[in-house]
Amino acid sequence: MPDDAARKRLLRRLERLARQLTSGRWESGQGLWDWQLALLDLQRDIQDGITALKYVRRTAEQHALLDWFKDMRWHARRLADAFAWVVLGLETRVLHSLAENDRVPVSVDDHGSRAMTAIAAHLCGEGWGFPILHDITDCLRIGDITFVDVTTEPRTVRTAETKNRVIDERSTSDGKTEYTYKVQVIFHAARGGFPPGLEMTPTTDEVSVTVKQNLRTFYRDRAA
Repeated sequence: MPDDAARKRLLRRLERLARQLTSGRWESGQGLWDWQLALLDLQRDIQDGITALKYVRRTAEQHALLDWFKDMRWHARRLADAFAWVVLGLETRVLHSLAENDRVPVSVDDHGSRAMTAIAAHLCGEGWGFPILHDITDCLRIGDITFVDVTTEPRTVRTAETKNRVIDERSTSDGKTEYTYKVQVIFHAARGGFPPGLEMTPTTDEVSVTVKQNLRTFYRDRAA
């Protein structure tokens, strides 16, 4: 059961992320990406607190604690929605078009999520734009990732779905486990089309990404 100190730490993490977003001070796109992953980690920790309380017989105090965690989750999801809104340039038509589906729950840290974050970073490096992870938001409910090129006017927006499978697993010298995923990426052309020089169409591409568990570094290589 989380104690007062643990709850205060969660609250401080949320406040720190909110202050960073409202300040608008980002040194680089990497800073934006790290912020997004930090919010994803926070949402998972909050959800763990909800799960621990949800399926047990609760005292009045534990009912209040469950309500506190749900309130924290609500604020963390609203923060992610605000982030998506800003990155998409306040484009209501894009946001509305991606909101027409069921709400998605907080994602768990599993192979699907690791492969998705790795492929998002990979395709960002390939020129697709900054990737918004739909799993952290309530407002983006179609697809898994939306890439936004903020250098164009209006901003170029492309949404993709991902499917993955583990094709290799090995232990490393530092005690971690390294997984290689085959990721199928299904692109949906939205406003702006596709980056010049990329021989891709809005259909399906497969990319291999290798992820060392618990680390946010990855090695990428085009699938043969």
